[in-house]
Amino acid sequence: PLPCTRVTAHAHGTRTMRLCHVGAMSSARKEGELIKGFVLQRALQTIMFYMKTCRDTATADWLERWLELPGLDEYHGLDGLKAPWLDIVTRLLEEPPSTIVLTSIPRNRAGSGNNPYLPPKVLTMDFDIVPQRIALRLIDCATEVARECLEDLGRMRAENDQIRTTYLAAQSGGERELRAYSYALSHDPDGIAVSAFRGGTYDLLKRLATREAVRAALQRLDRDRQPKAVSWLARFHEFNGTRFDGEHGYNVADDFLRALLSQMPSVSSDGSFCDPSAIAEVVLSERERAASQWREQLATVPADMLELKRVYLSKGLGDVKGRGCSEVARLVRREGSGRESNGLLAAARCCFCPDYWLQRRADWL
Repeated sequence: PLPCTRVTAHAHGTRTMRLCHVGAMSSARKEGELIKGFVLQRALQTIMFYMKTCRDTATADWLERWLELPGLDEYHGLDGLKAPWLDIVTRLLEEPPSTIVLTSIPRNRAGSGNNPYLPPKVLTMDFDIVPQRIALRLIDCATEVARECLEDLGRMRAENDQIRTTYLAAQSGGERELRAYSYALSHDPDGIAVSAFRGGTYDLLKRLATREAVRAALQRLDRDRQPKAVSWLARFHEFNGTRFDGEHGYNVADDFLRALLSQMPSVSSDGSFCDPSAIAEVVLSERERAASQWREQLATVPADMLELKRVYLSKGLGDVKGRGCSEVARLVRREGSGRESNGLLAAARCCFCPDYWLQRRADWL
């Protein structure tokens, strides 16, 4: 086949491999692990954005340090988590509460911010971090992001049909018709997004589906005993598929498919014929199949999150029952930094707080 050219669109975008744990996530091929890990990553980024928007930067910074993922809230890429999604949520639920000290220097000092004779006054305050509350917010956000992804993946067939229509319009030479066509979904599908990053999430969904579709297409062509097509697609992916991993702006999947469809058919020296449009059709069909499988797996996310809440509540009630209410109250009143006291404090807060039960009653039922 003809040599492939590297796609150079979006040269102005950020291009970095930070937070891209390809090796750590390549083993996550169990049913549902890949797409659920993606959902949790987007849920973490969403709640961190909400925290900073509401000026709760202390909690957002603590969560970032706890995850050991600096800059996660600004990362637009795949495979951004170091551990499986279930391990992250479970560890966060089991993490004991802690107290951090916040410092601040007021800008306006006695009505004069630039007075050199007034020494800066440093204000300090204790700030409680309760990981269980963060975990419950994360669970609710992940459930909502999973619902949006399930809905958006249902449009993958329309997206593929639009790509085929655009390709046929380009082949016919109708530039006016080509300009009239657009992709089935923009960055914000219906103009209404429940979560803050729904548009970016859909763009990454297309990137993830295309990346997995190329891998599945290589296996499918190999099973069909088409070595020329396998060699051609592998070489094309080597040159043009580097943007799937890391941060490379938007429309990575669209640019890859556009470059694939723009390749010309070729005949090798032994007379074998290679048709890139037929290979692209295999990739599109595998992308649609991956979207269908992920929709089935995402349908179980609400039940998974509800089970996590049930296990956490059962464990908290077990700790309280084993200690007795009087002993729990005594340990809660006593100041201490031990893991046992902090764990009982979290259990007491969740089990004995009426406001908590009123807010979470629907979720537990």
